[in-house]
Amino acid sequence: NDQNNRSFFKVLEQDPIKDHIKKVKEWAMKWFSRGQINEKWRDFVVNDNATAAKNATLYKTHKIGYPVRLSTSGCNTAIENLDRFIETTCTPLTENLLYCIKNTADSLDIIDTLNSQGIPPNARLVSLDIINMFPNIDNKNGIKAVERILNTRTTLKPSTECIIEGLKICLFNNNSVFENVNLLQTNG
Repeated sequence: NDQNNRSFFKVLEQDPIKDHIKKVKEWAMKWFSRGQINEKWRDFVVNDNATAAKNATLYKTHKIGYPVRLSTSGCNTAIENLDRFIETTCTPLTENLLYCIKNTADSLDIIDTLNSQGIPPNARLVSLDIINMFPNIDNKNGIKAVERILNTRTTLKPSTECIIEGLKICLFNNNSVFENVNLLQTNG
């Protein structure tokens, strides 16, 4: 309940899944007809059998009082495959970032390198713990950042407009305004 009270979730009066499917279909047909995505992507992103996202609790047993993190699974949702398209087109843009830890293995490689080369004498050890990181990232600023880096590409397909429109569908579901709305459904 504490996590729900701090979140952006709200209970909806009706199930928006059909609207979500329709919005993704419209996106796919629009960008396919404009030659920005191919038939394979058009067919892949549409999930006619989509279901609501599922919320589950993740107990943080390593913290005092065992606080709970609300985790939402997007498996089999209307936006799951569109999200895969956005991820596939945007991931290569992160490869040349100066400071980017790709995954846990990359992080461990960095630590191994530091251990073998030694830590500079004036280095400082810093540790961070972020509370509710993803719900607190401003979507408007995030979209602007993605748009900026997309505009640095030499490849013009899919267009920045196509990707950003898909990203907004993934972030904002069936709403044209900037708000996160999910059908609140809990597991168990």
